[in-house]
Amino acid sequence: MNYVFYLDKSLAKKGITCALEKFIKEPENFIPKENLIKYVGNDIPHYIKYDEDKNTIVESSFIEHVNLGFRELGEGQVIINNQVEFYNPNFEYIENNEIKPKTREMLVLDGIEKPFDNEYIRDGKLKIIPKKPKDMVKGEFDFIQEQWIEKATIDEKLENLKKQIVIVNSEILRIKSAGFIDEKLEQELERLKELHAQLSHEIATKINEAF
Repeated sequence: MNYVFYLDKSLAKKGITCALEKFIKEPENFIPKENLIKYVGNDIPHYIKYDEDKNTIVESSFIEHVNLGFRELGEGQVIINNQVEFYNPNFEYIENNEIKPKTREMLVLDGIEKPFDNEYIRDGKLKIIPKKPKDMVKGEFDFIQEQWIEKATIDEKLENLKKQIVIVNSEILRIKSAGFIDEKLEQELERLKELHAQLSHEIATKINEAF
């Protein structure tokens, strides 16, 4: 059954349905007020828009209402290919009209996940702390300069080299006793000895300069 509705025109122009009069059959002597607009149907559409040329309302979609500014999308809603899609803003984002999962960097920067022990945030980017240099004794990573800084004294570095030389030399002797030769270990021993000699020379030079 169709009814005759008279809606508030000013509200209809805003996409809001507000029926002020409803008739099963419009009275012959009924004269609508200027602020009313006529609509005939079995019910008033949930979403409407005002047709200026015909001075009436027509049914519209929720998406049309959003595009017209009458309504807003809810949290986690987005219009893609003229359809309302749902996504989780915490773990997903919109790019090129597609819903995509956030990268780990995005999750950390948004505070959803915490950085790992070897990660840090700088200039809006998630960065990885590089591996500490091989010969560094008391390394400390400087987050401002973004590099490892050696905190050990010369004596501490010299003592560390001595320990490394003993360890590597012992391993070489163990392998040789079994009838084998490890060239990489041999090369490492020579490298450590060279570093030890350089450091010893540096210490000796400083002692001489002091006198």
